[in-house]
Amino acid sequence: ARRAEIGLRSFNQVDWMERLNVERNNIRPALHWAGQTDVESGLYLSASLRRYWESSNMVEGLEWLQTFLNWQEADQFPRAKAVALVTYGWLLTWLQNFDRADSAAQESLDLFRAIGDPHGEVDAMILGENVAQFKYDTEAASRLGEQALALARSLGDPWQEANALTYLGWNTRNYDLLFNYWGQAISLYREVGDQVSRD
Repeated sequence: ARRAEIGLRSFNQVDWMERLNVERNNIRPALHWAGQTDVESGLYLSASLRRYWESSNMVEGLEWLQTFLNWQEADQFPRAKAVALVTYGWLLTWLQNFDRADSAAQESLDLFRAIGDPHGEVDAMILGENVAQFKYDTEAASRLGEQALALARSLGDPWQEANALTYLGWNTRNYDLLFNYWGQAISLYREVGDQVSRD
């Protein structure tokens, strides 16, 4: 999933998006099938399409995620549910439903912590940080951002570290600090081949 995420943000992003558009009529039957037979796969599939939903159809993505998250069986797959909640939270954020996005971020963070998935924790904290920024809660945003950065560094994950630095930059009006955060982030994005975020 992480490799696909970076693939959609590399020099080949146009090719990746074109492939997704070509496969659109295969993706929907796959999601329908998962809804009838394999909720875990549906949670992962709908979550992994985040960049596609964001660029193509956020409302449809939200509907698919709600469908899978609302299944009672979703509770049997805590990691898949947590991953889906992160994508769900981002889509809710872009649609300016900040209270629901905040709830999704907290629920996903709780699930990732319960199952011992620190990479997931970083994703959930960055989502929560972004929501807090939109809600003008700079204290909560800074707390989550610093926690996300420390954890990403401890994991040796340069892409997550870059994401944490990026959102910390958005949370400060100290321009020296902002450009310091973003300068570090750009170097890390270049290191992992993320051509979208670095620009």
